[in-house]
Amino acid sequence: LVSYRHGMSGVRARALRVMGKRPKKLPEPIHRWKIVKGDKVEILRGKDKGQQGEVTAVLRSQSRLIVAGMNTHRRIVPSDEKQQGGVFTKEAPIHYSDVQLVDPTDGRPTRVRWDWTPTGEKVRVSARTDVVIPRPLLSLPDRTSRTEHKNDTKAPAATQQTFQASLLTFEEAVLRSLVNRQEDKR
Repeated sequence: LVSYRHGMSGVRARALRVMGKRPKKLPEPIHRWKIVKGDKVEILRGKDKGQQGEVTAVLRSQSRLIVAGMNTHRRIVPSDEKQQGGVFTKEAPIHYSDVQLVDPTDGRPTRVRWDWTPTGEKVRVSARTDVVIPRPLLSLPDRTSRTEHKNDTKAPAATQQTFQASLLTFEEAVLRSLVNRQEDKR
């Protein structure tokens, strides 16, 4: 099944083929990602072939990743009122198939397979040395010490119970409330 660029109908695709052009194909999505942010990978193809670096971002929709210090391109940015211009180096995304995870035992690239530990945890295992490749620990921001904002809900209002659960149907609940009202009038 071939999926074409968004908004590309079959008629438009056929018209492009008649003109001798091909519609652009979307990349096939990778369903089981074995590389995550923080992993150490080695570049297999391109100008940085053979070099190792850490994954700083994962672009799953494009099947690409950004590796720190690798596949850099120079960008010329003109200056304006907000920022100063100049020539800047920026890391460009690398396709998922052009990198491999680095084996923690010997520092060489390896293929990876999924396996389960005796406790039932799903882990990544090096196909060459059968060593578990641990997931990197990412430092998350501390959420316990935060300041209150003026738009935050106050603690007493957040803990107050405002819903009474009932097993009655809507009709039964309406009838019961009507009966209660008539008894209150008497």
